[in-house]
Amino acid sequence: MPPRVGSVALLECTMQIVREAHIDRNEDQILERAFSMMNLQPNAHQAEKIPKSVLSIVSQIVKLNENNWAIWEPMFMDCIHPIRNAKRTLTGEIPIGHVDYDDNLDSHLLGLILSSCDHGPHSHIDTYVIREHDEEEQLGSTLYKKLKAALTINNKVKLSAIHDRVHEIRLINHNVINLGKELDKICNDATRLGNHMDEKLKKSTLYHCVKDKWLYTQTVDSLKAAQSGCNYEYAYHALAKKHQEAKLSGCIRATARAAGNKNMMGQTSKPRQVLNQEGYNRGRRDPANPNKPANRDRNSVSWESVRRKHEEPQIVGFAAEFTEIGDKIRSMADLSEIGMSVIDITNPARICSKHNHVADSAEICDKDGHMTIHVQDAPQLKYKGDQALPG
Repeated sequence: MPPRVGSVALLECTMQIVREAHIDRNEDQILERAFSMMNLQPNAHQAEKIPKSVLSIVSQIVKLNENNWAIWEPMFMDCIHPIRNAKRTLTGEIPIGHVDYDDNLDSHLLGLILSSCDHGPHSHIDTYVIREHDEEEQLGSTLYKKLKAALTINNKVKLSAIHDRVHEIRLINHNVINLGKELDKICNDATRLGNHMDEKLKKSTLYHCVKDKWLYTQTVDSLKAAQSGCNYEYAYHALAKKHQEAKLSGCIRATARAAGNKNMMGQTSKPRQVLNQEGYNRGRRDPANPNKPANRDRNSVSWESVRRKHEEPQIVGFAAEFTEIGDKIRSMADLSEIGMSVIDITNPARICSKHNHVADSAEICDKDGHMTIHVQDAPQLKYKGDQALPG
């Protein structure tokens, strides 16, 4: 069984000896010769662990340095995929002591990783692969874990992730202000890592995110035509102003609609149809019959909901509202208690003023909108709303 590498220093010393003895050899040849001298070259037993085809492929992929872990790692994993349990051993899915763990394979993977590292004079990968003082022996799995922890937090790796965020940024809910904040955050993160985002790229990203949004299309076209050389701040403030104007306009329209539902006396006006540009009612539930009001469940109405609905005085159509309750109104006081303040108990004649009758009590007789009104010195009359019905 080949000996395990106790320290990378031994490998470096061996490579230095080979360099001095064979000055015409390149680094790959020197590394191969050093492994041979250290008895790390695959023998008959090791050939079963790491096939020659895998060794050949690994020698051809990009060499690992301190800046290209994100490129090297998936390529290396693809190379060792044919080796049974190799990937799971490196990633720790098969830990030391597991029934499927193979210490020989783990040791050979160490040599495979070291052979795939860039040991050139301009590389600093050796500073990451040196064995720690508290590390009894270095294996492929321990070296892989150490390299992953060190190289995935490298500044260049972080900067690459920041550049990816530029392609993923999106405009949400037409809010260009939040979009600008996200762009500023990306630029600030890049600046902290020593890379300044180009101003033109930032403006181009802003235009790209809003170009298909109807609210900003005209503004973007105007900026490109009349202010093609403007900086990012100018373009951003122009789009932000458009966003604020649209937001303010929406608030004004909402306020106007709310005010339109009040009459001069502070009473709620009759329900009115609100039509859109196509002439259909807004808010209707049945698209096949847009002028038909939405259906309501008569059994789901409670006295509390009626109380809330009639917090303001209301006269027209009050009887039709109460037909949804399915309960009796025993006296005029019941109407007053639920908020029908326009029906003055001291002057109940208002309810029947059109017909010169004085009402003293009322009850709902059915669910088709009819209300029976008991009046003084007169036969019973049926009303629907404030209209008397025959018989």
